[in-house]
Amino acid sequence: MRSLFLSFLCLIALTITGYGKTPYDFNVNCRQAYQFVIDFRFEESELLLKKEMESQPENAVPYYIRMKRLFLQTFITEEADDFAKFKEARETLLKKIESGDEKNSPYHLHFKSETALSYAILKIKFNELLSAGYEFRKAYKLGQENIKKHPSFMQNNKTAGFMHALIGAVPSKYKWLINLLGFSGTIDEGMSELDKLYNQSKLDNSLIYLKDEMLFLTGFLKWHIQNRKGEALKMADEMSLSDSPLLHFGAGSIFMYNGENEKVLKLLKGNTNPSGRFRLLYLEYLLGAALLNKTDLQAEEHFDQYINQFKGSSFIRAALQKKGWALLLQGDTANYHKVMQRVIASKGDFTDEDKQALVEARNKIIPHAGILRSRLLFDGGYYKESLKILASLKTSTLTTTKEQVEFIYRLARVYEKLNDREKAIRYYLETIRLGKNETWYFAANSLLMLGQLYEQEKNFHKAAHYYNLCIDMQNHEYENSIEQKAQAGLNRIGKQKQ
Repeated sequence: MRSLFLSFLCLIALTITGYGKTPYDFNVNCRQAYQFVIDFRFEESELLLKKEMESQPENAVPYYIRMKRLFLQTFITEEADDFAKFKEARETLLKKIESGDEKNSPYHLHFKSETALSYAILKIKFNELLSAGYEFRKAYKLGQENIKKHPSFMQNNKTAGFMHALIGAVPSKYKWLINLLGFSGTIDEGMSELDKLYNQSKLDNSLIYLKDEMLFLTGFLKWHIQNRKGEALKMADEMSLSDSPLLHFGAGSIFMYNGENEKVLKLLKGNTNPSGRFRLLYLEYLLGAALLNKTDLQAEEHFDQYINQFKGSSFIRAALQKKGWALLLQGDTANYHKVMQRVIASKGDFTDEDKQALVEARNKIIPHAGILRSRLLFDGGYYKESLKILASLKTSTLTTTKEQVEFIYRLARVYEKLNDREKAIRYYLETIRLGKNETWYFAANSLLMLGQLYEQEKNFHKAAHYYNLCIDMQNHEYENSIEQKAQAGLNRIGKQKQ
């Protein structure tokens, strides 16, 4: 999805690394301040940073940590005031770096590269796309220059690995632009670099404070881009042992993508707003979604908290849509329509989920209650219950083409999860036949699922065939995220064939 999954990956790829001599003295207090940032203990981090700035005013590291804390805060809140504070901290940091006398330190270019990447990500958030591209290119070039000057600098693997993996996942139709800008990289190259630093952070005491962020970043990319879901799930289990809201977000998201709804509920119930931590309101949305997947109507309370307290725009429309679904499960169509009017009146289409919510609201078509209930149960991993709902539906109740296509698509998804390969393939193909000329995502995602199914069976010819058909299909819901996943599949297959 072009959604939180892609933006939040960017979010933590930009953190502090290493230690060295002034002006890059990553001492005990700085390391602790950094850990506080990862743990969302922002106030405690700021107290330590102020002490370091007073005792070592020439040290750039505290200014770097502050800038990163403000980056994280701005990304989460989406508030203009926080963005202004980030820009001020960024300027202060760059002046501090340039005034130092250790231009040959590997941290000099490394800090500048990650600062540019942080700025690029926030510019994307605030829809400053052209200048975001400029900052991204700057970050890439500075990072590559640092690799040439300091090839043994372990921390290069984080920035380079992240950027190489993302570049490798860019759809083929945009490769000309990637080449024009001088970018290069593959998914496997990037993941190899990230794995190397993650594994080293578990062994090297001087890098151990990087372990949690590398766990999050590597696990997320393994799920979404590299398609190594078994490894990602193991890393999610490890994330769930942390008390960091950021790692809870990582673990909860991966569990939900894998249909492990009970793990999400166990992780987040009563734990979405821990004391002394900067609040990650998205956890309320995630918990609401997990409750809704179980058709637990307490989900509404958590969607309301997110809608009423979050001052940004990401996932507001999606939260309203899911609140509307909870109302439909109760048979309350009147209030469903009122909520969907709020979807139209709201702002923000940064995520695919928000875009899809807006489409549903504008179409004014009420989802089929039975199919909706089956879909939610499926998303929660309750596959037998989902199939039972579908089996109980009378086809005469499916009065629209969309309902008929979605019904077949849902059957395909459930049968795949229940390991009935033959039925899954048959229903996927039928979904494609009926829905290929429509704007719904069912046909495109069926092509993606077939590609992944044949890739798992190492039938790379058929897998590539369906991935290419998926990429060629345009003007449908979730187009960016589905196409990106198909391109990532093609890239993996290309590597296997070599």
